[in-house]
Amino acid sequence: MKLTCASCPLRLESFHFIKGKRLFSICDLCRLRGLNFEDYYNYSNQVYAQVIALNYCGASKVSATTKQNITPEFCRIIEEIISEYDYASVVVKKNISRGQLNERLLAYENHEINLVNVGNFFDNLTQLGFNVESLHNLQRVDHSTRMWLYHHYHQTCQYCGRIGYSIDHINPVSRGGSNEISNLILSCNECNKLKGNMPYEWFQEFNLKTLAINQKLVINEKQINQLKSSQEALSRQLAAYSHRTRILQDDQTTIYRQRIKAQQTLLDGLNSDYQSLRNLRKNYIKSCYQIALINKKREE
Repeated sequence: MKLTCASCPLRLESFHFIKGKRLFSICDLCRLRGLNFEDYYNYSNQVYAQVIALNYCGASKVSATTKQNITPEFCRIIEEIISEYDYASVVVKKNISRGQLNERLLAYENHEINLVNVGNFFDNLTQLGFNVESLHNLQRVDHSTRMWLYHHYHQTCQYCGRIGYSIDHINPVSRGGSNEISNLILSCNECNKLKGNMPYEWFQEFNLKTLAINQKLVINEKQINQLKSSQEALSRQLAAYSHRTRILQDDQTTIYRQRIKAQQTLLDGLNSDYQSLRNLRKNYIKSCYQIALINKKREE
């Protein structure tokens, strides 16, 4: 769920406002600026904190604190880069920490760094001063190729059937694979990571043996996404009702919260089953791979 900062106009995922059991009125970027969250009132965040049982940290009433003067164009570019980073691969986050990214974005905001947004995340990172050459070559696949693969494979992982947004090299880069479109396939992050530099034929062989598990994973993923959507809709309805009536606690809000809690119970159960299936599949394929490597060495 996205929230809007009370200081700057950025609309970011909720975890940018959360630290431990506290939910702040301003985003992590504004806190890095040195702004005091206690000076800013954020009614939506206050309501959301109550919904998800976190402590709201911010002013309790509207104050005259000046908001950050960020132009719409700056705001759009910063939101785009932060959003891309939020869902970037583990490789990216190992090489570039969120703190480092936020510091460069502040430098860009203060006109200390020039950036011409071309719509490519890695080009933007380069302009911000990061060295992206060490990142996985997969990330060098151009935008148009990515879009074609998303469309061609209907955003579906070609290994397990779940939602997929990760581009995988059929013949791994470490084994001489190229970025030619004939060597690219769409997968989910989990399958991409599980396959790693494993030969494609081996992974396909092991993966076919987990077909029944894959089918259950697809069903579970759909159920989880449906429940999450329903829960988010209820949270929005609760927030809208509280905003409209200025009431944080009455019979209607209690009903909303009970429904949200009931769905969370179902969601927890589904997530537990889902994680068990994922671990079962991962351990099986890894074991198969280890056995195949041992057999190959014996043959040599």
